[in-house]
Amino acid sequence: MDVKKKRWSPDYRFTFFSALEALFWAMVAPASYMVVFMSDQSFTNSQIGIALAFNNLSCLVSLPIWGMVADKLGKRKTLIILYFGVAISSVFTAIFTGSVPLTIALIFLVLVFRGSVASITDSWVIAEVNTPDMYGNRIHYGPIRSLGSIGYALAGFLFYFMFTTLHVDTRWSWLASTFFAIPCIFLAMSYRKQGAASAAPRKPRKISMRLLQPGRLAKNYYFATFFVIYMLFNIPGYFGLSYIPQLLSSMGTAPVFVGVLGSIRALCEVPLLFCSKKIIQKMGYKGTLFVIGTALAVEQASYIFSQQMWQIILFQMLHGCINGLLLGAAVGYIFSLVPPELSATAQTFCGASCSAVTILGNLISGALIDHFGVRAIFVVSASSAVLAIALFAGSLLLGRALHIAPYDAGKDPVSQRILAQLYAEEESTRK
Repeated sequence: MDVKKKRWSPDYRFTFFSALEALFWAMVAPASYMVVFMSDQSFTNSQIGIALAFNNLSCLVSLPIWGMVADKLGKRKTLIILYFGVAISSVFTAIFTGSVPLTIALIFLVLVFRGSVASITDSWVIAEVNTPDMYGNRIHYGPIRSLGSIGYALAGFLFYFMFTTLHVDTRWSWLASTFFAIPCIFLAMSYRKQGAASAAPRKPRKISMRLLQPGRLAKNYYFATFFVIYMLFNIPGYFGLSYIPQLLSSMGTAPVFVGVLGSIRALCEVPLLFCSKKIIQKMGYKGTLFVIGTALAVEQASYIFSQQMWQIILFQMLHGCINGLLLGAAVGYIFSLVPPELSATAQTFCGASCSAVTILGNLISGALIDHFGVRAIFVVSASSAVLAIALFAGSLLLGRALHIAPYDAGKDPVSQRILAQLYAEEESTRK
């Protein structure tokens, strides 16, 4: 057979995953209007906090489950299920939203699916583009992920136009998620992984949890400590940014402008996503994460004192740049810490940790805003970034003092058994 016909062109992978990222993040973009939607549904500050806490609870419960399903069933098949779940549950939320308890329950259902999509999509894309073809070609994740930021930004601007110029009710933003989820489903179904002679063998169709042993992650010192640190790093995004609409309102700006800010943040991610590989190569994962933590603390602290809209826009741009770097650094660092066969589980557990810590914050956010004003929220999120830096430094120093070696798959008997099974199945398939 002609080898050229078997070649898996990097251009195909770049085109495919760039399209998937753009559509997927356009599907997620309506989330930036969630607090505005709740306000339009006459939620009080306390009810908004409770609703966001339930959203976090949904992610906390579902993320680890979907991560283990992805490692067992395969990331692509799991994503098809999740995209389908987002499409259906979003329709129910748009149509049947009414009372506060019903709305909270419907959003909880959406987040059961949507809350896990980002972690598993990133895990799948990185695993595929980092797999060399028969000529050794790999693709940098940053440019592909940047198309996701552009898709998010364009969708955010579109929704803002619909809400402010066409006067579309914000409840119908849920149908936008369905609109973009449908092509994601068909795109994921159309993907056909082609052979790569030099690549590691594919996963078997089914791997038992007994063989995978996800409990190994808890015994991995550097992953277990970064699990907590990653949670703190993401509080500004998961908790602080949720209350930007109230900050805008306190400054006399329409809360719906939060969608424009979200689009500006997404566009500012793009340059850093392109440059993240070179920055990480020069500074290393750890050095890059220290820079990210410092910048997050400065950004969140700025909202405590900002009085002008241009200041908010400026620091939202900074957050976009930070997030572009965090996406490459944190995901890559987690991959370097864990067994490859547990990569999706690790990513989703870290995502769940972010939801766990923000549940309490969101439950008390209403009282914080009512008694101290919305800027008290940013005191909490800035403090979390400072704490993350301190704990990260402490965990690394303690690991060095105790001579704890980083994870090595070559010395892990469980990983070696799984690898042997993969090669055995690959050989039997070829025969």
